[in-house]
Formats: sequence, C-alpha cells, structure tokens
Amino acid sequence: MSSAGPPGVCVDDEGNERKPGETWLLSDGCHSVLCNPSGTVTVQSHRINCEKMEPPVCKNSLPALRYNHTCGCTWTCPCSCMGSSTSHVVSFSGAALKLRAACSYLLLRSGGAELVLHAAACQSSPNQICMKSLELKEGGTSVVLQDDMKVTVGGVCLPQSHSGFRE
Repeated sequence: MSSAGPPGVCVDDEGNERKPGETWLLSDGCHSVLCNPSGTVTVQSHRINCEKMEPPVCKNSLPALRYNHTCGCTWTCPCSCMGSSTSHVVSFSGAALKLRAACSYLLLRSGGAELVLHAAACQSSPNQICMKSLELKEGGTSVVLQDDMKVTVGGVCLPQSHSGFRE
C-alpha cells in the first residue's frame, strides 16, 4: 500500500515520490490512489458488485451475457447473424445483405478476429449466388465451416466425428 511522505509528497508501493493531485493504479488493478496536498493518500475501489447490477435488455431479444473480471463483471448483448435463404444474410450489425456476386463478405471484425462469408455460384443453379462457407480468421489461424458442414482448421479437414457435426 502507498504511504504518506513529507507534506505535499506521497510515496507509492515502488518507493516513487508522487505529487499532490497525482493518481495511480495499484497492482491489483481494482484500486486507484490519489495523493492529497497534505501528503496523505486516498484509496478508491473500482470493484463492481455484479449481484447488484441489472443486465441490459438486448435489442435482439437474446439474453445478456455476463463476463466476470478481476474487479467485477461486465454485461454484453450477444450478436447473431442469420441467413434466410441461399442468397440473403442479416449481418451482426443488423444490415440485410443480398449476395449478388461470387465474392467474400466481411460480417464481423472484432479485435484481431474476422468472420467472413464466402459466396459462389450455386451448385444446383450456376446462375445464382449461394453461401459457400463461413471463415473465422484470427492470429494467422483460419477455421472454415463449409456449406456441406465440413470443417477445416488451417486448411486441414477435420473428421466429421471431431467437428461436432453428425451426418
């Protein structure tokens, strides 16, 4: 814990002198310290009592998800993406997409991850465009779910019994 030093000076846990008005975060990440003009310190907690928090009401009618952290928790609304036919998709942001060409559509970018929908000519109707695969890319790794429910990771096709899908 930080200590008081000479008037107008505070000392942090590492022995560094701090000036009045200066704040710093303690190593637990859940408390900050304020150096007061008298050289005393005031500790402020940033812990969140998750049991007293009301989860948000999600616009998509899905239940909110709770993520626990060191200092408490956060709530977030899950996102969803759906295809209503072979050529219509509603993205995570709610945008309605009509697949008009054999190309790739970025459905979601979050941090270093991307979710991409790949479209191509339909097998049964070559004049129409169909969803062919969903690809999740993150950190140089690619996981692809094909329209035939086959899964590839880094270009290697997983056996059906390991992919979580059954024929």
